Amino acid sequence: MGASTAYYLKQQYPIAQVTLLDRTQFPCPLAAAYDLNKIIRAEYEDIEYMKLALEALEIWNVNYKALNLSSPAQLLDPNAAKARFGSIFRNSNWTGVEKCTYNPQAGWGDATAALQGVIQAAIDLGVEYRVATVAKVMFDMHGACTGAETTNGELLTAVNTVLCAGAHIAKILADSAPDRPEMHVGKRLVAAAAAMGAFRVPEDEMGKFEDALVLVQPLGKYPGETIPPRPRRLLKCTHELSFTHSIYHEASKQTISVPPECASQQTWRQDIPQGLKDEIQIVRNNIYGKYNETLEPEYYRMCWSDSHANLALAVHVRC
Repeated sequence: MGASTAYYLKQQYPIAQVTLLDRTQFPCPLAAAYDLNKIIRAEYEDIEYMKLALEALEIWNVNYKALNLSSPAQLLDPNAAKARFGSIFRNSNWTGVEKCTYNPQAGWGDATAALQGVIQAAIDLGVEYRVATVAKVMFDMHGACTGAETTNGELLTAVNTVLCAGAHIAKILADSAPDRPEMHVGKRLVAAAAAMGAFRVPEDEMGKFEDALVLVQPLGKYPGETIPPRPRRLLKCTHELSFTHSIYHEASKQTISVPPECASQQTWRQDIPQGLKDEIQIVRNNIYGKYNETLEPEYYRMCWSDSHANLALAVHVRC
């Protein structure tokens, strides 16, 4: 969000000074967009999010260009779907599935490369990129935002400030204006995470995935999704049941969800709770059955973002 906002602002207002702040040199490995891959689709329950997805897909040369046009998606019988897309899903646990939605124009994109490309394109337009961690946004005596303060105490003033801090938004705003509840996110947003694992597929088993698709399986106790291992032989499985990490924010007298402070728990490592690792294995088993039961995750990650969803689980993540 921050990278694309900076890009389009500079594109629309070429003479404006646009500065993009992030915690590390780009692309920041702590960002949710720093990932093996992300699913690109328009099939979302939230109509506003679907509109944004369709707008983005139009840029990716998708054929249908407005909500009032027909979608290329098809409804398939589960058995027909398994037969159509090879044997990789033949042992999938599709209990309760009556129909499958297949969209030939959905897929996945290289998330990290895309993030890096957008930031570089913004810099090429003249956006200034600065390495800094935002601690607070600043306000004048009238309550108007005047810029940001970094964790090392540097004050950066701006006529307009756009806060695209994802899962950190709630805490930044609470730290910035603890006595102004109208500035807090309240029930509008919550910092939530999904656990994911990357399974290394042996070269001689890659043929199994020749016809494999991106699969989103939202049913049951362990809703999940998977993205095929091409081209780096890393099969990604995500447990889609979001969870929170709540703390009590003393200054603003409220409980908020925040990501863990440990960087190793937000990047591709082994450092996530065992319970989450077990859930990823269950997701893999539900999607692929015994087809890939010998594969072990090479990396795990808790991917944190801001969410509108109702969350069913809260965990305390220890460093």
